[in-house]
Amino acid sequence: MLRRSLAHTLIVVVVVFVCSGRSGPRPAAAKAGAAECVDEDQVLQNTSLDNWDNSSILPGRSQLLPGEEVLSPRPDPVLWGGRARPGPLTPQQLDTFERLGFLILPDLFTPDHVEVARNVAKAIAANAVGSKVNAKGGTSIIALEPGSNTTVKSLFTAHQAAPELRDLMLHPTIVGAAEQIVDDAVYVHQSRVNFQKAFVGQGFTWHSDVETWHFEDGMPRMRAVSAVVMLEDNFAVNGALMVFPGSHHVFAGVGSEQTPDDNWRSSLRVQRIGSPSADLLSRLTAATEGASRRPPPPGSPATSDSRPAEREEERPEPPAVVTHCTGKAGSVLLFDCNLMHGSHNNMSPYSRTNSFTVFNAVSNKLRAPIAVSVPRPAHLANRGEDSWTSATPVASSSHE
Repeated sequence: MLRRSLAHTLIVVVVVFVCSGRSGPRPAAAKAGAAECVDEDQVLQNTSLDNWDNSSILPGRSQLLPGEEVLSPRPDPVLWGGRARPGPLTPQQLDTFERLGFLILPDLFTPDHVEVARNVAKAIAANAVGSKVNAKGGTSIIALEPGSNTTVKSLFTAHQAAPELRDLMLHPTIVGAAEQIVDDAVYVHQSRVNFQKAFVGQGFTWHSDVETWHFEDGMPRMRAVSAVVMLEDNFAVNGALMVFPGSHHVFAGVGSEQTPDDNWRSSLRVQRIGSPSADLLSRLTAATEGASRRPPPPGSPATSDSRPAEREEERPEPPAVVTHCTGKAGSVLLFDCNLMHGSHNNMSPYSRTNSFTVFNAVSNKLRAPIAVSVPRPAHLANRGEDSWTSATPVASSSHE
């Protein structure tokens, strides 16, 4: 029997309401293009990892009809150890993460520290343009911007690229927070530095990370968290990550034909397979609308933007459906593996560079892929090539 948080129980009620009270098994021949809801019991099948049989607990990809879209309740906890689990995050911070699916830790690193790491990352990316690693497999450590042969969008295995990056990405506070959320030791599923170059940096469409990790990597459960170190100031205008607060409580499944084994080659630039349509995003909006304005539980401190009721009446504001995760260089963003997120093009004169580290629970290690027959390469989905776990001491570099 799965443990379920109060937030999970609440979102089930919301999804049922949005779906007009529908329950019961999904019809075998649902209309293509229709956004459906499924019975929660369907989502909670195959929960044991002891006998992993290359099956999915999430409705999506070829398990649905092409064009069919499904909203289903999250089958897993958000906080696997609850709010009482000790670690660097306070119970109030854990509550925020559980309710909203993300948390920002301001100014964890000094400007000088992130400047060194940023310059190192940009130098490595510049030197890596056109280079290959593992020539036999033809995999690249970089992804380029769509339509460009020179502008780097992402630099992968960044935590192994230089000690200046490793020190930030595997900082004890970040690793400890990841352990606290998944209630387990963690390892690096994937790491990268994303670049949003001034004026030309292109965004990324709305998506849930675990959709790809589940179907193309064989990640069994929603027991992973991403940590973003802002290496430059993140503004709304320069491509700061946008999120649907509360969307991590619902899984957005998208039906498709068989996923090509090399889908990753194109999806790193532009993701299409598994991406929700505008209709499904509208339904997700209805399911999560106002999540960031829901009051915290009794005993939690008031939020910084709380205002007297009369002022709310004087100047009403729309529900915060989409939020830009802004912050100064040196701040850290933690977000859940199922949080719907994306970014828009950077049309500003300000570059935006961030490191991303995906921490997966060691008990949630990858199994056989579900939607493809060939696993994605190691720089996208670590299957043991990088043996580091949070139980392994990390040597500090001289500058820390």
